[in-house]
Amino acid sequence: MADRLDIQPGGPAARRVYLTSELFRLVLDHLGVGGSVPLLRLEKASIASAAAVVYRSVHVRDMKRFSRSNPTHCIYLDAVRVLDRSYIPPEFAVLCARQLSVEVPRTPTRFSPKTALNSFRLAQKKFPHVRSVLLKHRSDDRDDVYDMHRIPGSDRFNV
Repeated sequence: MADRLDIQPGGPAARRVYLTSELFRLVLDHLGVGGSVPLLRLEKASIASAAAVVYRSVHVRDMKRFSRSNPTHCIYLDAVRVLDRSYIPPEFAVLCARQLSVEVPRTPTRFSPKTALNSFRLAQKKFPHVRSVLLKHRSDDRDDVYDMHRIPGSDRFNV
């Protein structure tokens, strides 16, 4: 067949896709997180592109071990766009609560614009490109949940 493309792994076409950042990003988006994780260690040139897929949306707990003093960690922290700050109970506490069937009385957490804004600004110190901070899971049914999104090009937010 004359119209069949003869593309070989690692050939010139693959190299052109790899060197064209927009195409490479589309490939990574198609691969998703699972397919992009191995690329974090493959080649230094692909770290930022892979990190943009792997660390686009993360829970703050998963990022605690990363430090801005480590250059590789900075790449990962800079890739974060959506930060989830939802309450996740420690597994031990959940297990104890189930075993003992005990509920600890507590005051519900209410949404405060001032606290949410301070939380967002604090998150921006570690995650400078974060666009959204989420509190989407409640530790108690009486707690408030919210999504906070920075309006691009301004210092204003949508809640």
